[in-house]
Amino acid sequence: MPDAELIRTIHTKFIVVLTKLNERGTRRRAAAEAMAIGRGGISAVSKATGLSRVTIRKGIVELSSDSPLPDR
Repeated sequence: MPDAELIRTIHTKFIVVLTKLNERGTRRRAAAEAMAIGRGGISAVSKATGLSRVTIRKGIVELSSDSPLPDR
């Protein structure tokens, strides 16, 4: 289970940027955060943001792709 302090930190960061991002940007931002955390990152980001684990995984796939990131 993710640490409570980590969850609060992620939540605070997301509150600041969430209103500025569209769905794609939110997904990719969440994915980048999860990737930076490493093991347990998807769970922590999901819990902190309310985004589904599937959505975060989709963002990771997008960011990990060798091809340019699509606009949609």
